[in-house]
Amino acid sequence: MFSIIIAVIIITIILYLAFIKIKYPYWSSQPVYHSYDLFNIFYSSPYVHLKQPYKSKYYDCLRVKTVKYVELENKHKMIELLQTNYIESDELLYEINEKSLDHIYQGSQYPCFISVYNDQTFTYKDGKLKINKMDYLQGVIGSKPILFNGMNLQFVVHQCCEKNEKDNKKINRTLLQSHVYNIMKQCPENQGFLIRKNIDDFEGVVPFVCYDTYCVQLDYKDKKYDLPQGHFIVKGGSQHLQNIQEFITNMQMDYKICYDLVYDNDIIIYLYYVLENLCGIYVLKKTHTYDENAEGYILEFVSSYSILENPGDFCVGFDYLCGLFVKENVKKLHMHDLGHNNVCIERWKQPTYKYKSSLYLYNVIVPRSPVQNNQVFSMS
Repeated sequence: MFSIIIAVIIITIILYLAFIKIKYPYWSSQPVYHSYDLFNIFYSSPYVHLKQPYKSKYYDCLRVKTVKYVELENKHKMIELLQTNYIESDELLYEINEKSLDHIYQGSQYPCFISVYNDQTFTYKDGKLKINKMDYLQGVIGSKPILFNGMNLQFVVHQCCEKNEKDNKKINRTLLQSHVYNIMKQCPENQGFLIRKNIDDFEGVVPFVCYDTYCVQLDYKDKKYDLPQGHFIVKGGSQHLQNIQEFITNMQMDYKICYDLVYDNDIIIYLYYVLENLCGIYVLKKTHTYDENAEGYILEFVSSYSILENPGDFCVGFDYLCGLFVKENVKKLHMHDLGHNNVCIERWKQPTYKYKSSLYLYNVIVPRSPVQNNQVFSMS
């Protein structure tokens, strides 16, 4: 009888594992927080899943090449791919060029990485094997370094494929697997990756944090917002670096995701001062996206934090900034409900629309995920 019970348990486990492999063929083989992982409840602090990367069937050393951005050749091919495929909408123009690409990937004193997918065919001619590569890129993925609660990670920035290829999903999976493996081999100090996913979830994976992104139309042409006496807002720069670092260090936040503030050109930081005291920070990000219907640009309001006694002052400060954005032809704002952004989001009772967003950690496990979105300050 005992042997029958053991046999039933073993068969059940085998069938369960087979079911997982069939239902989640890709993510079940990746070092992420799986929805069926039971042992994470015994951990209380984030931990690194793998010390050394491993190759799965999705790794491809022939079609995928990973290089540091400063060593990337033929940037124009990457730009052409992003311009035509990064945004799947005829109403939105992704105005990426070499200068804006440099702003994204040269915004750190640590290396950013690019992986390109270039298909190839093999032919025999005169008894010799000849490799023929496509003239265009079929896929590209890039990442830049961030700090996640003191851990060195890479934030995945772009991922796309060429002209509705039949194997889009396969190319994306091959790109991601090859990208992370190659980086972890080249930079052993890199402990993992952070990936943002909008609307749909990664099946079988527990997100680090879930939140809503609110899309609003700016209408500040004839409005003026004055800050209280002694309050003023300045655009952050290298001269404010020490104040920003101290402010972020002292934040009462469980999780902080930060870029290298010295060189990063892709984010915009505004600082809220009361007299000489830094009391608030707003983090925004360029999207390089032009909305033809709105006839203006889209800006992301990523995160914020305030120690002001009156939350209304922080909201007025944000309204003041929106007035500045309109002058720069920003017509739409995508507001991430992270950190203290909810204070500013409440100003728009009826956003144009909203969609679900999630941040996922790769090779880093945060037990009891997803965490509270108002306890995450992020620059990504």
